[in-house]
Amino acid sequence: MLHKRYFACILLIGAILLGIFADVGQSLADQPQAVQISSFQITTMDGTSVASQNLMAGATYDIKFSLEIAAGINNQIELQTDLAAYGDHFWSLDSSYGGIDTSTWQPGQAEITFNAVEGTVQFELQGTVPTDYVVTSLPTGETLHISKQINLVQLSLAGGTSLGGQQQNVVDSSIVAYQTALANDQSLLKNSKADPRYIQLVNSIVSSAQKEGDSGYTDRATALLQVIPSSGWIQSQSSHLFLWIIVGVLAVLMLAGFFLMFKARSDVDFVKKKTDEQAKRLEILASRVRGIGDSALASEITKVKQDLEELSEK
Repeated sequence: MLHKRYFACILLIGAILLGIFADVGQSLADQPQAVQISSFQITTMDGTSVASQNLMAGATYDIKFSLEIAAGINNQIELQTDLAAYGDHFWSLDSSYGGIDTSTWQPGQAEITFNAVEGTVQFELQGTVPTDYVVTSLPTGETLHISKQINLVQLSLAGGTSLGGQQQNVVDSSIVAYQTALANDQSLLKNSKADPRYIQLVNSIVSSAQKEGDSGYTDRATALLQVIPSSGWIQSQSSHLFLWIIVGVLAVLMLAGFFLMFKARSDVDFVKKKTDEQAKRLEILASRVRGIGDSALASEITKVKQDLEELSEK
């Protein structure tokens, strides 16, 4: 009987604690966010909206946004952007706001700090995405182009507590060229009625280019994709019409090998690794060409493969 009473007491205490925690949680959930972005508009300098679109490295943008600031924040707010300066200032104040003294603030800085005063404040930000924002230079002389997010507006309390912000994806002309070429060739494959053996071969080239492009070698990937003709092989049954595709692929691979040789003379291991990779691709390509019945062309590809392997050993 005593054990039952203890058990009932424990259940009662647990229920009380759960109720308290539930009330606290609901109270916190009902509290308004201290600072929030209530409106956000980004356009090019000529007024064209680019909301939810990729931004271009090197391009300049105009951003208008409003902040809703709650009462009782005994702190300062830090506002920061990763954009580069455009002209002599980043920030403009589009409304009167008691937390900013316009005679002393520094709109020419990428980061500004102001007092948190209850109300709404409207800003305009003009800045340029750094030209090299998505570019990484390699010791070999090549460059990687990999898209990534940029902080357009980042909010925090003085001391480091993040309050969120706005980000957008950035690309450059090299990434756009690769993505366009890839989409075109993928569409061509999807809608093609050519001999399945040719489609398989083109698909192999596209897959190889996609691996290069997704790793950041977008210039190399675009060059590889551009050797695939946009017409002429659809519904074709002759391997001769496909010959120039193969020749183009071989040319790109050979040029890549020589490029690496001259750009990375001081890094022999790197050159050998890359040329060996190209040689393996040629071996696969030769196998596929034999599969479509062109042994003569397969022999030529094998010869180029052997030349490339000799190049890597020098």
